[in-house]
Amino acid sequence: MRQVAAVLRRSGLISALAVMGAAPCAAWAAQAQGGFDFNSDAVLVKFLMRDDVVMSRVLASCNRLTVTRHKASGHTTFILMGFCLIKDNPRADLDCPGYDVVARGEIDDNVQATLRKVSLALVCVKRPR
Repeated sequence: MRQVAAVLRRSGLISALAVMGAAPCAAWAAQAQGGFDFNSDAVLVKFLMRDDVVMSRVLASCNRLTVTRHKASGHTTFILMGFCLIKDNPRADLDCPGYDVVARGEIDDNVQATLRKVSLALVCVKRPR
């Protein structure tokens, strides 16, 4: 067993396995602390901006976000709408600074909310010539 651990340590697989295990640990930690209060729009938006792949990688700050919820058959679904700036936009003076966002998702439990469909419409500003 020690030989296997030594080989894994030298090959870097130990650190890779530790990184892969970090996401489930974060969810377990949140659950142990009582989870998230997804009844709060601010908590839901903050969670999605941090944990959703599209929201976290493409979008920066968002303005005038609205959350509409619907409860049916024991599930809570939601629609998130608003305007978000493009993250790491290479030029501050671009004609197209952000997206109108319409995202549909579901609150899975008190530690996870998942976007199922995200629609981004590029918003451009016409400059006078």
